[in-house]
Amino acid sequence: MPDKSSAEAFLKQWCAEVENSKISAFMKFVKTVRSHWSGIIHFVETKITNGILEGIRL
Repeated sequence: MPDKSSAEAFLKQWCAEVENSKISAFMKFVKTVRSHWSGIIHFVETKITNGILEGIRL
């Protein structure tokens, strides 16, 4: 996605289409996408992830 507004528009449309499909596995994934919405949008804006932090074992 080129920018935040494009990413948000795409995700909103995709989530709506999945919910209309009534496919339970995809509907469960929509819940995951929504719970991580801000992180997804943040990545689109910055191209930075927290993957390195998640990979560190204490």
